[in-house]
Amino acid sequence: MAGTHWGLVLSAQLDDAWKTLLWSNLIAVVAWIGVALPFKVAGMSLVLAGFLLQLWLDYGFSRNGVISKDYFRLRLVMTSCVVLTMAPVILRLAEVI
Repeated sequence: MAGTHWGLVLSAQLDDAWKTLLWSNLIAVVAWIGVALPFKVAGMSLVLAGFLLQLWLDYGFSRNGVISKDYFRLRLVMTSCVVLTMAPVILRLAEVI
């Protein structure tokens, strides 16, 4: 999902392009670490946090007019679906431990 940030940088719509590239790569690395963790609750929580961080960054882009409001609404709906799907699984796994 951070690929959209790369597209923004490549289309030269951002002033601090290096920050956007850094964040998008960091989110991807954190997601890989979350998937690789042997502790399921911690790993899935890390991936979920990455989705929420991505949404927060897109909110800033939306407020600054870098991405459209329609695109941000789509991201909000998609991230909400992810959160509503992952959160109960994380909570259920936490009860088992």
